[in-house]
Amino acid sequence: MDTFPYESWEEALADADGSTGYYTWANGTGSVVLAILAIALSIAWMVWLTRNEAKHLEHCAARLNEKWGL
Repeated sequence: MDTFPYESWEEALADADGSTGYYTWANGTGSVVLAILAIALSIAWMVWLTRNEAKHLEHCAARLNEKWGL
């Protein structure tokens, strides 16, 4: 089933009246907001992951130090 309503992409772009593309949130601003949120979330996740791993490694090092006295 072909649901594309145009014969070619040129026809679809000409029918778009010079807009830059199809966005669900106001002329691409939503895409910028989503990109900024995604970058912020990725950085926050990497910081959390690093701190969480450091906590676990320090805990393991403390246990090994207690057991072996190194």
